[in-house]
Amino acid sequence: MYGDGVESVLHEVRSAYPVAPHHLILEFETGEYRVIDIRPFLKGPVFEPLKDPAFFRQVRADPDARTVVWPNGADICPDVLYARSVPLELPGGREADAAREGPREGGRAGGTAEGPEARVEAALEDFGNSVAAALRRFERRFLAALAACLALQNAVLALMLWWLWRRCAG
Repeated sequence: MYGDGVESVLHEVRSAYPVAPHHLILEFETGEYRVIDIRPFLKGPVFEPLKDPAFFRQVRADPDARTVVWPNGADICPDVLYARSVPLELPGGREADAAREGPREGGRAGGTAEGPEARVEAALEDFGNSVAAALRRFERRFLAALAACLALQNAVLALMLWWLWRRCAG
């Protein structure tokens, strides 16, 4: 079900950072950072406690299991995590340029939103703030990137807006 189309290449999760409710930034063995929404996996009794944000934040990368684990023993296959996540690149990459250009394929850029759109934009801004906060806690290699945190936040916001637009339009 969740592993459909996932090729086993033996990925390994080195670190995990909870951001926003039920989203993780994962560092893989290649040094690549990726963002994943865990909500689709929260089915069944072992994953029920993860619906509580405080419990969800207790995630850690287990070096023996080579994936993310929670205190109740819940874990998710690292190959599935990799396949279902999206790359998180530092500002200055193609994603940052795309965020500055704004959404494509009929999406709106800028302007004042009302009603549900305003709530979506506010939720995405909160998510972006959570990502920015998590990045400030990252390892030494990201200290230089913190100066460009606003560009990263905009890239994540653009990505989330695009994702929500695709889900609503599709």
